Amino acid sequence: MTLNPFIVSVLAMLLRYGIVAGAGALGLDAVLRDSGVDLTKLSTSAAVVLGTVAYAVYKKFGEKQVLVTALASDQPMSEAKAKAMVANPDVATPSVTTAKTEVPVPKDE
Repeated sequence: MTLNPFIVSVLAMLLRYGIVAGAGALGLDAVLRDSGVDLTKLSTSAAVVLGTVAYAVYKKFGEKQVLVTALASDQPMSEAKAKAMVANPDVATPSVTTAKTEVPVPKDE
């Protein structure tokens, strides 16, 4: 059985938020200790939060790259074909910084 990709994306997002909340609680516990700041817990918490945020940015970058590639195409295409085009280093793809009011155009390499 295969789950819908949208459902998988939502579940992954909830998992990431859960990880960040847990790391935040760990960091809060480290700061509010009566015996002083527990630097090990605090640094672990910060590393988990930064890692989770970096992964979320990476995922959003990839999703935007697929979207602008599909929009720049002169014909309709599936998400799988757009992902294959993005993965192919020989295919020019538009910039992910393309504004919402602009039509994406593949960059020349």
